[in-house]
Amino acid sequence: MQVNFYLSSNKRKAALIYCNCTFEHKRMRFSTGKNVSPSCWMDKRQRVEGASSLNAYLQHVEDICHAEYNDMVKAGAVEPSALKERVLAKLSGKPADGYLLPYYEAWSNTKTPTRTPNAQGRLSYRKIAEYAKPKIKFSEVTAKWIEGYVMYLESKGYTINYIGTQVKNLKAVMSRALDDGLHSNTDYKKAKRMEEDSDAVYLTKEEIAKLEDCVLFTPREKATRDLFLVGYYTAMRFSDYSRLSMNDIVDGRLKVCTMKTGEQVVIPANPKLVTILQRYGGRVPRLDQSDFNETIKVVCREAGIDDIVPHTITKGGRKTTDYAPKYALVTSHTARRSGATNMYLSGIKEEMIMMITGHRTYSSFRKYIRITKEENADMLSSNEFFLG
Repeated sequence: MQVNFYLSSNKRKAALIYCNCTFEHKRMRFSTGKNVSPSCWMDKRQRVEGASSLNAYLQHVEDICHAEYNDMVKAGAVEPSALKERVLAKLSGKPADGYLLPYYEAWSNTKTPTRTPNAQGRLSYRKIAEYAKPKIKFSEVTAKWIEGYVMYLESKGYTINYIGTQVKNLKAVMSRALDDGLHSNTDYKKAKRMEEDSDAVYLTKEEIAKLEDCVLFTPREKATRDLFLVGYYTAMRFSDYSRLSMNDIVDGRLKVCTMKTGEQVVIPANPKLVTILQRYGGRVPRLDQSDFNETIKVVCREAGIDDIVPHTITKGGRKTTDYAPKYALVTSHTARRSGATNMYLSGIKEEMIMMITGHRTYSSFRKYIRITKEENADMLSSNEFFLG
């Protein structure tokens, strides 16, 4: 970033000194609030002749501009309005109160170690922009305001979990802006977490076998099926299993640092996983997640995974139960859920599976695992209590 100072006018007896910052083909400028006679201004040095204290202040302003810019670069994209808020707040010593929407938009398009910019991030920004007034400040985003946003989303017919995701994104943006010094508002943290226990499907071992044996004809369907199986064999998130390669396998064990938590996962490398990696030149096939979610439904239908199953969901504030063929409910996350559930049904201890999935509490893990009452009874039947 380049920082320059200039005068508001060269004709006045006293002119304001302005600061101009240019970076990444963007510009941010503001008044320093300091006046100087144009005759004392040195254009080349951009300082005031014979005014050591004023020059020291200008250097202080320049140092703050660089420091705040560098901090924002580490966190992601830098928007001029957000940078200006931070610099002026630092100079005044008062808490900043910037605008939400420009910052939210920058967040939605910023690549971070745990989140890549995608259609979901941009959609999240568009939803908040539909509801919020253009000049809403961070200080206005209170728990009460978020309640209104929730009611707005409910009126649009969105599900509880979808609304919960939007609220989670909003709170994440507010927290990051708080860390960046753009506001001092913490009331937003009181907004309640919104989610309902999902009845998302999982594939049984028999259905996984059908998937493995299914004859597919297009390269796209084959690649989608194979990538789904990679997710199943590892029980990882799509963001992790969609980037695996043979380089991640050491001494027969898969070792990966997860994108969401940064924690290392170490599990035995399933021979079928190795075969898939070798089939694609030592790495998994690269597929867009939205395309993957469309194609995996087609693949599961071709594999005969078509049992009619109930699907209960709260939408627009009303809970309803629909029935659909199982293949229609399969997504990229079904692979992870299926892997974890079948590990559990195979007798692997919960704490061991949790080291793979990253669940920190038994309660959250048990909500994640999907087993029927019949499967639970099958597991209990081998217990000595029920053997008589």
